Amino acid sequence: MRPESFRQLIGHLHRRIERNPDEVELDLVKNLYFLVIRTVRGAKSNQQMHGAESAEFLKFLYETYKYLIARTSMPLFGDMPV
Repeated sequence: MRPESFRQLIGHLHRRIERNPDEVELDLVKNLYFLVIRTVRGAKSNQQMHGAESAEFLKFLYETYKYLIARTSMPLFGDMPV
């Protein structure tokens, strides 16, 4: 899949979480969040990704991150687990 598909996916995921936050499977959201970052960011640094991506994508990604960090342990925003 192309990175653009993953940009759209995080938007859909964010809207799903907004509608029914208690009916979302946490592990699925967490895995999709990291998959989107890995695919969209590629070999770029976290800072380069933030500079290159649209404000809308970053908003969706950050709102998903806020949902996750309120419920589970997470690395810093945009970082991947070690």
